[in-house]
Amino acid sequence: MNCPNCKTQMQKNEISHDCKNCGFSLPFVYRGRRICEKEIQELFETKKTAWRDGWVRKDTKGTLCGRLVLSENSLSFETKTLSAKCPRCGSTVHKDNKKWRCSKCEFCVGEVLFGRKMSQENIEKLLFFGQSDFFEDFVSSANGKFFSGSISIDENFNLKMNF
Repeated sequence: MNCPNCKTQMQKNEISHDCKNCGFSLPFVYRGRRICEKEIQELFETKKTAWRDGWVRKDTKGTLCGRLVLSENSLSFETKTLSAKCPRCGSTVHKDNKKWRCSKCEFCVGEVLFGRKMSQENIEKLLFFGQSDFFEDFVSSANGKFFSGSISIDENFNLKMNF
């Protein structure tokens, strides 16, 4: 494998791929997640990996959805975030496995709400406007039947179904 910076052959050791020429290093484990050979290849070819769950947060209190980005002489980490801010405190909202979670407070919204998988755009609208679009394919957990409605965020920042 050739170094993405200087194109010389990289050395594989116990914990990383290292370039002896320019000093670039790519660890095998980053933010608590093992980087597989396929991801390394993807990173070197496209300068970034696909979005993946399971990266450990810096505060180690959970995981994030993110990707590795290769820029000149360095490796960085990018988290998947929403443009809409947290309705409770106004902070950034990050993807965390199957939830969208505030980076500062305890506010979070699941990816699946009332039996319906919500797209990133649906979650953005819910957080930005305080109410989702109207959908006809929510699923009752009690009887498995479909029902129609929209979701809103109440004054206590809880999710509420509107029929």
